[in-house]
Amino acid sequence: MNKKDVAKHMSDFLKENGFKKKGNRFFKIEGCCIFTIIFEPCSSIRPGFFIYPLYYPFAFNSLSFGNHLCYYKDRKFHDLDRESSELEFENWISKLKNILSNDVFVHFEEINSFSKLSDFLDKGYDYVKRYWFVSVDDYYILRSYTDFIMGRKDRMEKDIERGIYWINDFNTHEHIKAEWKSKLEILNDKFDRTPDEKKIFIDNIVENTLSACLGENWQSLTDSSSIFTIDFSNS
Repeated sequence: MNKKDVAKHMSDFLKENGFKKKGNRFFKIEGCCIFTIIFEPCSSIRPGFFIYPLYYPFAFNSLSFGNHLCYYKDRKFHDLDRESSELEFENWISKLKNILSNDVFVHFEEINSFSKLSDFLDKGYDYVKRYWFVSVDDYYILRSYTDFIMGRKDRMEKDIERGIYWINDFNTHEHIKAEWKSKLEILNDKFDRTPDEKKIFIDNIVENTLSACLGENWQSLTDSSSIFTIDFSNS
């Protein structure tokens, strides 16, 4: 048994739920997010779900927001041993479909628009980490970009300050600290720019995130007319 067997057995189910396959991942784009289901190669078969907010500047296909199902909520779902019998495999697949349908997909629906995701983040880090295995610095960075779009300057500045504090606390690599501090300084600077400049800024992040997560040919995998964009003219 291997991860390709799982992807093969799950393919029809996930496609019926609107996902497309790319490598060992299945993805769909709704609202401001790429939602993914993954089957990671490791000593056992480990499925997980991860969310990529399109307005967050991903430099690569990282697993910052989401969780492996073995760590999700009450941790009742377990990885599958590669030496499992056919019957154990079939039972595990059935349980996997059940937790996806009745829990993970429900969570996706709860955050499948910008306003819903913003409300979810507003509930605080302790609440969010019930669902996502997310570092506190990533949480505040995502909130900073959300504040920017919402036009909440005072809170954005506070969240940027918190984000930088936790970046300094969590990261030992100076180049990573410098990169994120630079991005957050640019974010802060863009707040008082014209609506057109702010739209171009976010649109560029969206395109870069799509490329980082789905590859340079992301246009062939998506309906570009429905990709997330923001009108800042009323801000």
